Amino acid sequence: MKTRILIWAFVVALITNGAMVSTALAGPGFGPWDDEGIMETRMEHRMDRRMDRMAEILDLTEAQQQQIEDLHKQAAEKNAPYREQLAASREKVRQLCDAESIDATAIRTELAAQVDAKTALIVSRATVRSETLKLLTPEQRELAEKLAPRKGGKQHGKHGKQGKGMM
Repeated sequence: MKTRILIWAFVVALITNGAMVSTALAGPGFGPWDDEGIMETRMEHRMDRRMDRMAEILDLTEAQQQQIEDLHKQAAEKNAPYREQLAASREKVRQLCDAESIDATAIRTELAAQVDAKTALIVSRATVRSETLKLLTPEQRELAEKLAPRKGGKQHGKHGKQGKGMM
């Protein structure tokens, strides 16, 4: 009798576990990012959440929210070609590195193109940040600077500790 109960309990646990795993794998977050605009949808969702948090914490007016949102959308449209160029270049570097004979010059050329695209994206990000701060009141700007300090200085590892590797 006990054996039968244990067998049934095991079968039920196995079926339940299988259902949970299949549900988890079917959800977002798995598979290629470029399937049917998944990446764009996630980026839009992330931007919306960031905007909502910013509006709540900084107590933005509707006009400020709209101006900041427009600024970010314009930047995203302007930066799309750079992002596409980076993706294509990364794929090309991957192919060049996997080739039977390595063409170091071609790899260097592709990496230089990546640096140019990344530089353009960093400049754009700095410009958007500057323009966003200009739209804020002095009090909002002070709070924004306090909440989101500029990154830099020493590189830190997990939990704020000094990372391994270089000093």
